[in-house]
Amino acid sequence: MDTLHRFLGMYEEQAERLDATLMDTSEEMDQVQARIEAIEKEIHEIELKQDEHLARYPREAFRTAYCISSFEMELFESLLNGGTFFIYVGEELVEEVAVL
Repeated sequence: MDTLHRFLGMYEEQAERLDATLMDTSEEMDQVQARIEAIEKEIHEIELKQDEHLARYPREAFRTAYCISSFEMELFESLLNGGTFFIYVGEELVEEVAVL
């Protein structure tokens, strides 16, 4: 009978330790989950800022052809090569090509 009592006592102690470990692990999991959500929110905010930055300051370069004059300016967008042309119409036309 004494052996059975000791076995049940040992079994109960082990169950209490496992319950405590489970509680600690559950709390740690909740903290980790909260941190994951915070990091995902930070990543989302960074991606939004990056998208806004790219919209304001595009990195792509394209060639632009323009003529300089002293009178009038016209804007043409070429669909064939994807460029935008500023053409100044008037006296002393000069053709230049620039990469923006």
